[in-house]
Amino acid sequence: MELDYWDPDTGEYTTISLKTSPITTERIPNIVKVRRSKQSPRMGVRYQPVEELSMRASWSRAFQLPFPSFLFGTWNDGVAQYFHLFDPYDPDGADDVRVPYTYTWHNTDLEPEFSDTRSFSVRWEPKFLDGLLIETDYSTVDFQNRVEHSGSLIHNHLEIAFKIPEIIERNARGDITKINFKLLNVAETRNTLASARVSYKFGFPRLGKFESEIQYSRTLEDFKKYTNDTPLFSDLGSQKTGDRYQTHLSLFWERKNIRGNLFVRYRPGYLNDEAHVCKPGQVGVGRCGAAWDHISLDVRSLTIVDATFSYRFKNYVELTVAAKNVFNRDAPNTVRDGLPYDPTRWDARGRVVSLSFTTKLLGK
Repeated sequence: MELDYWDPDTGEYTTISLKTSPITTERIPNIVKVRRSKQSPRMGVRYQPVEELSMRASWSRAFQLPFPSFLFGTWNDGVAQYFHLFDPYDPDGADDVRVPYTYTWHNTDLEPEFSDTRSFSVRWEPKFLDGLLIETDYSTVDFQNRVEHSGSLIHNHLEIAFKIPEIIERNARGDITKINFKLLNVAETRNTLASARVSYKFGFPRLGKFESEIQYSRTLEDFKKYTNDTPLFSDLGSQKTGDRYQTHLSLFWERKNIRGNLFVRYRPGYLNDEAHVCKPGQVGVGRCGAAWDHISLDVRSLTIVDATFSYRFKNYVELTVAAKNVFNRDAPNTVRDGLPYDPTRWDARGRVVSLSFTTKLLGK
């Protein structure tokens, strides 16, 4: 009996013959043994100089082996034509070229990922103002050899992909011979976040209990360096990444059987640098200066207000009215995945009002 199997040494499918009998099956398998081990230390310290003030700091190191499917996948490499690739380094001058490419989801040369995480936080509850709480957090994560697919780099930062021979292969003359969409290790990745939270609780006998809170978080660093020979780059503030910062405000009120919540969320504007890709027939139309140019669009910020109000009756029935996007703010105009708004950031349904009843059948 013949069997086709994928040989990780050659990266190709091979046909082998199996000898079978009623008692046993004999074959010579291709077995690859991989054994790697590393220590993952973690260290933390807490310091409280006074009762109302405390500080924490921590550091940890971790590593992650590539998934077996990333190393020895069974995906058969596909070969097609990559039309109209603009090569600024073509030996005959910058021009559109037709280049074959391979697309795969495995790479036997992947190395383990390593990460270092550092964080620092401060918590302060001053005695002179009961109910006040102030917290700040700072954290940074450094990755080495993080596994990513080169497709993202080719589509979003082709100028960097040109400088990586593992992705863009050229002959001795300098012509592109093949483009490789594959998994690879990113030399360096860093993400640094900072946040602050202030909350205050107070109450009055006749007015009830109040609680207010404001949160602010910001991404300080978010960059990658694919190889030691390529520059750092960051997509922070564009459509490809999360928001540069976010602000949330919440207010809570409760008096006897009545409760109310108010939430205010602010998301900043950003740059949509992939609003449109110019086709060859669109050159000279509008902002299309050349084929395959990316047209950018500045997307405005948006502030959304949500609210809930509930009343609890004596017969264990609670009535709740909730409203999302109270002021019916429209989602900012942009283009993403064929939609006239960004579904990863905004909810285009407008104002949504709901009414619900809740009851307890047993107990109080």
